Amino acid sequence: GTVLHLFLGEKVSDGRSVRKLIKTIFENYRLPYITITPTFSICPIHGYLTGEHFYCPKCKEEAL
Repeated sequence: GTVLHLFLGEKVSDGRSVRKLIKTIFENYRLPYITITPTFSICPIHGYLTGEHFYCPKCKEEAL
């Protein structure tokens, strides 16, 4: 199958903009599936971190 993977460089703060993006893609291109993934990091201590971090901004632990 054909899947277009979109990796966003930031968090999704407005659901309406994502809805508009999805609508535009499916109205203008013949794609059966897409995925949309915001950029995030994981701190072993604090868990989910919004955006790309090499070190946790709270504890300075190396992010995964």
